[in-house]
Amino acid sequence: MPSVQPGSTRGLGENTAISLTDDAWSSFHARSLLGASLLGQQRFAEAEPLRLAGYEGLRSRAEKLPLEDKPLLKEALQRIVQLYEASGKAAQAADWKRRLDCLK
Repeated sequence: MPSVQPGSTRGLGENTAISLTDDAWSSFHARSLLGASLLGQQRFAEAEPLRLAGYEGLRSRAEKLPLEDKPLLKEALQRIVQLYEASGKAAQAADWKRRLDCLK
């Protein structure tokens, strides 16, 4: 799956819409990436549910992740921390940082 640079929505079009509708771990990774793009645009309210759903979906499917894709779970968690730091929600950022520390 191609990476998405913060602030960019190019390339997300139709393929992402399709991948966001299934229950595979890759659709949750796509949600997390879309949330990253929205954060880059400072669209915090739109980014938050996508990042949270992306992480929770990956976490609940962690045993199904191929070995080379296991780091995606940590990356999704890091994206949530970034969201709360960028949006000025220090308490939530601290909570998610603790979760990240436990994952390491």
